[in-house]
Order: sequence, then structure tokens, then C-alpha cells
Amino acid sequence: MEKDRFFSFLKRVCWVYFRFAYKISVEGEENIPTEGAVIIASNHPTYFDPLLLHLRSPRKIRFLAWDLLFKLPVISLFLRYFGAIPVNPDISPNPGAYKRSLEVLRSGGALGIFPEGGRTPLEEVRLGSFRSGFARLALLTGASVVPVAIVGAERVWPRFWRFPRFFGKITVVFHPPLQVERSAVGEVPRSEMKRLTRQVWGIIYGALVRAEGGKGRRGEGMYSF
Repeated sequence: MEKDRFFSFLKRVCWVYFRFAYKISVEGEENIPTEGAVIIASNHPTYFDPLLLHLRSPRKIRFLAWDLLFKLPVISLFLRYFGAIPVNPDISPNPGAYKRSLEVLRSGGALGIFPEGGRTPLEEVRLGSFRSGFARLALLTGASVVPVAIVGAERVWPRFWRFPRFFGKITVVFHPPLQVERSAVGEVPRSEMKRLTRQVWGIIYGALVRAEGGKGRRGEGMYSF
């Protein structure tokens, strides 16, 4: 119970900070299922994206996080409190992270994944190509998938800046959950993983394009999954 109170307190503090420092809005938070296994799949423009996704979430989300962050004293405390799962983005597959992710979903938890495998290379594209690991997890467990678009955060915290700037506008959009049917066979067909990966990528990309007046960029849409 104390942990739940602390979680609520942290969310309030973060909400006050983001409301004061930035013009932030969160849309579609009602699309986050309040119970049952769910994967929150989002683009990843900045380091504080996990905080943005928690601001209006009715439940705690366990994120896959870069393993090197667990070596930083203060950050590691928060990562462990939120039950973050360490993963090395340069190694595939990650059997340890994969096993723990399955455990979260099979216990009815919420799992946060950034399918790009790292921060969006915004100097090249609006949304990077997706890895299909989240789709495999969803199809193996029957977890629903909530696509999320984080818009404008990249202007608040540009990719190669050490710290974020104050002021700016950030919008977080939670889309309706995609209901995924659990695979009837032991291994998930690759075609099904690709289909779900493309679907989620398309939803997030569409939201990002609409936020910028419907203008695409040369070379975008050529994802490699």
C-alpha cells in the first residue's frame, strides 16, 4: 500500500513539473486497460519518455531499459522501484529480458516497450524502423497492444543535448488498444509478427505526420522489419 502511495506521489510531482516547465497534454489515457496483460508500444524521442507515459497511466508500467542505466546511482534506484527490465540493445536475442517480459505479461501486468530499440534518429527520420519483439510477446501471450505517439518532446530535448530545455509543447497520444489473439501454436508465425509490427508502426507514424500538418519526409515509410 505504501508503495502505491509513493507511486501516486511521484506521478503528481512529475505532472506538476511537466505542466510548469512545458505545455503538456495527454490524450486517450482512457485507452489504457486498467487490468490484464498489455504492451504499451511508443516512439522514443527522449530520455524522459517513460515518465511521460506514466503521467496519466492508471497502472504502473514496467519498461525495458538500457542496461547501462542500472549502473547510475540515482537513476538505478528509480528503475528498480518501477521494476524496469535491463536489456542490452546491441545484443539480440536477449533471453533474460525476454523471459522477464513474458513473466510480466503472463501475470497480467503492463509492459512498456520502445520498438525502435533506442531513441529515434530524428535527424534522419520521424520514426525509426521497429523491431518485432513486442509483436512476438503479444502473440505469445494474447496481450493487447496500445500504440502511443509522443509528439514535440524532441524539440524540448534534442537528441544530442545533454539536458532538456525549459518550455515547449509536448503531446502524448494513447491510441485504442489492439486486441491480439494468442497464437495457437508454440511458435509465432513470422508473417503475423510482421503484420502486427507494421500495424503499430503505421498508427504511430500517422499520428506524428498529422501533428506536423500531414507532411512526410523523403525516405520515410521504408521500414525494415
